Order: sequence, then C-alpha cells, then structure tokens
Amino acid sequence: MNLSFSRQTVLIGAALFLVVAFAGHRLFFYDGGITIREKQVPLSVIMGQLKKKGGIPVHSNIDPNTLVTMDVQSVPLAEAMEVLATELDARWMPYYVLAPDKAGLSQVLGALEAGSGREGVKTFYRPLQGPAEWVIGEHLPDVARLTWVKEALAGKKDMVGVLGGLAEGSDAGYAIPLDWNPAIGELPKKKLLGKAVAQVADSAKARNYAFLYLHQRERNPAFGGGLGQGERPQSGGNGQWERQNQDVVEKRLALRMASLPESERVEAEKNWVQQKNQWQEMEKLSPEERRAKVQVIMEDPAFQERMEERAERRDGRSSPEKRRDRYKSYAERKKQIKGSN
Repeated sequence: MNLSFSRQTVLIGAALFLVVAFAGHRLFFYDGGITIREKQVPLSVIMGQLKKKGGIPVHSNIDPNTLVTMDVQSVPLAEAMEVLATELDARWMPYYVLAPDKAGLSQVLGALEAGSGREGVKTFYRPLQGPAEWVIGEHLPDVARLTWVKEALAGKKDMVGVLGGLAEGSDAGYAIPLDWNPAIGELPKKKLLGKAVAQVADSAKARNYAFLYLHQRERNPAFGGGLGQGERPQSGGNGQWERQNQDVVEKRLALRMASLPESERVEAEKNWVQQKNQWQEMEKLSPEERRAKVQVIMEDPAFQERMEERAERRDGRSSPEKRRDRYKSYAERKKQIKGSN
C-alpha cells in the first residue's frame, strides 16, 4: 500500500514538474520577448535563434553567410524581425506555402530561398495600396494572432482564387507550385489566419507550412522608387497591380486599427476618413492634376513629420555600423551630384 502510494506520488510530482517546465519554457521563449545580442555573426545564426526563441521558422533569400549585427532585448517577435530587416535593407512578412505533398513544399520553399527568381512557383502578396502608414502609423503584425477579411473569398472556388483572396484580405504572403490549382470544396471559417490556411489545405488534401520570410527588396524600374520604394507588387504571381476591393481594404484597415490603444485608434480613424476623402477627390482629377495634388500632400508639414518619424524609427533599429555606412553612402552621392553640377 505504501509502495503504491509512493509510486502515485512520484508520478504526480513528475507530471507537475513537466507542466511547470513547459510553462516556464513558454514564458521564457514567448512572453518574455526576444533577446539577441550578436555582433557580426552569420545570418543563419540569427535565424536559428529567432526560430528557437520565437517558436516559428525563419527563411530567407539572402545569403545565410551574410554577417549581421543584432542587439535586441525582450522585444516582441515582430520588432525583432523589423530590426533584422532594417539591418539588411530587407523586408519580412508572415508566409504560408501550400503543396500537394512534402516534396512540393520543399520545392516551393527552395525557390523562395533561391534569390529573386522564384522559378516554378506562384506567389500571392497584396500590400495595401496607398500609404497605409499615413493612416495608422507603423504596423508590425502579431504573427501569432493574424486574422483575415472573410469577404475577400466571396465566389472563390479553387486554390489560386482562395489564396489570392487571402492575400488581399490579410497581412501575409502565400506560395504554391506553379501548375497546381486544386478545387476548394469548402471555404475556411476560422478567424485566425493560420487555422484558416490549414482548413484550405485540408479541403485540397494538401500540406501547408508556416514561417517568416525575410527577403531582399525587389526593384522594378516601372515603379520608379515611388510608393513602396519601387518594389514589385505580387498578386497571383503576375507582378501586376490590380485594383483592390475597397470594402476589403477598409475591413483590413479596421482589423489593424482595432488592435491599437484607444487614443491611437481614434486618431487613426480620423486620419482614415481624411485619407479616404482625398483618394476619392483624386480619382476625379486628370493625371497632371493628380501629380500636382500628390506634390501638395508631400509638402504638407504633417506628412513630412510622419516621414521623419519613420526615418528616425528606422535609424533607431540600425546598428551603429549600419548608420555609418548609410551616412557615408549619402555623403558620396551628394558629392557626386555636386560634382556633376
């Protein structure tokens, strides 16, 4: 009897220890934030630490041997990713790969990691058109609580249509094999994006893989360094801008604003009404009048102040070495311009 009681006590104690240990693990790796203090180490080392401490894999099309300096302490995962992206003059986003099998997942992931070619894959990413930062300021997605706009999937019946809709209605990117487009019998219903993507994969009897994608900025002369820094937009993999559903855009912005503190949310909602009115007015203008109107907006002191705040945030995330390199590059460009005059 005493032996049985002793064994039961040991088992209960072991179970309690595992529960406490797991809770401590979660607290250390998640609730406590990300701490990484490294100087000039390979990018692969930083990505490994982010995966270990953030609980989600990080992949990149940047050379993993690139030396990186990173110094963050107890920050959210999104802030840590933003610091890393700033240091590398890159971008990052939550990303999902779907494919019929494990080999397909590996093939798509390999293409995303292989520079900017993306051969054999179809990608979906719909950044909000227009300067959303003017409305709500900086937005760093909470990768564990991403949501999506269900209206974006109205009438979608296949994988390409559904992922195009999810890209339009969420702050994430998606990729699939180029010639793979199965029917989707049942549209997702889950509010959290990760669970919704899993439902899409289940409907297609496919696999899915979630990660954070750190990628080099892609340039296209056709976009001339204007909105979005001249980056190539991705929609269904065709690299063309498409007019977004205004109802979906508003609901997507509303999701972002709902996560703000009340004082910031009220200000953002006021900015959004003002911005929407400006866009509606500009649609009625000729191209020449529209360019003149944009110039007036850019010269507005309030706009310039927001841009300065954005530049200050970026500098604040850069290492001292990166700031010196950026200033040196700026000084050299200024010298060349002066010399050419």
